[in-house]
Amino acid sequence: MNQKNVFSVSMEKEPIILLSTAYLPPIQYVSKFLLGKVLIENDENYIKQTWRNRCVITGPNGIQTLVVPVKRGSFHKIHIKDVEVDYDLPWVRNHLRTFNTAYKHSPFYEYYIEHLEQVYRKKIRFLLDLNSTLLDILLKL
Repeated sequence: MNQKNVFSVSMEKEPIILLSTAYLPPIQYVSKFLLGKVLIENDENYIKQTWRNRCVITGPNGIQTLVVPVKRGSFHKIHIKDVEVDYDLPWVRNHLRTFNTAYKHSPFYEYYIEHLEQVYRKKIRFLLDLNSTLLDILLKL
């Protein structure tokens, strides 16, 4: 094997991209999946007020931030995989209403919202699992 072939093989390796988990992430985040193999960090510490449990959408009333509430407790060095979603608050209903207001006239809205509603009905316990499930659906659609 000559030196040129060895170099060529190493240049064709798929890059590995490490991302934090995100709730319904923006297109810039999702676009990383086109660049190489993406790994989602599941052993990082949870950081409040980040994209891990919030997203931003644009609707008729401008930009809105949607937040998935998490169960309170000691957030000091809690792993993201241990953060639980708080379903005692009516956030699911609020998010679905906001999606409806913002996107009900968009093409294929009924198709997309059906998939999201199925996920929300499951009441997935952990934030990391909720985010992973939603991301998986977004990537498949």
